[in-house]
Amino acid sequence: MPDEAGQGNGRGQPLETLADKISWLMEHAHPGGRGPLSAQDVSYLMLEAAGEKYSPNAVWRLKTGEQENPGYRVIRALAKVFGVEPGFFFDDYDEEKLGLVRDQVELLALVRDAKITSVQFRALMKMDPEGREAFADMIRRVAIAEARVQGVGQGEGSGSS
Repeated sequence: MPDEAGQGNGRGQPLETLADKISWLMEHAHPGGRGPLSAQDVSYLMLEAAGEKYSPNAVWRLKTGEQENPGYRVIRALAKVFGVEPGFFFDDYDEEKLGLVRDQVELLALVRDAKITSVQFRALMKMDPEGREAFADMIRRVAIAEARVQGVGQGEGSGSS
């Protein structure tokens, strides 16, 4: 099932080109409390994280596919900015690994959007298996209760029109 792995288990478009990969990372791998990264943001982060000076216009050209073959220093800087291995950006990157990277980025986005701190996440990971299962069960119960409340609110609104 390489297609599924390359598409992040069937979610979204396949990440086949360098432009696809950079666009997807800019859209999904960003700090909490803000939207997708701009070319200007990535340019700044490349300088801050990797010491690589690269203009926002050059980042935009990579993102749109106008430039397809940057040097290894640029690839290494992008990898550092987005927390992936440099090989992620190459065509022959293992499809299974590609799916795993997508899943990891999406999981981190969920954690970020839920405003879970690193301290809270570490505490959860240090729990024994029974503690984690009890915590997961509590989350499931809260999610079910929330869904019921939202369903009741939606049902009332639709009946009055």
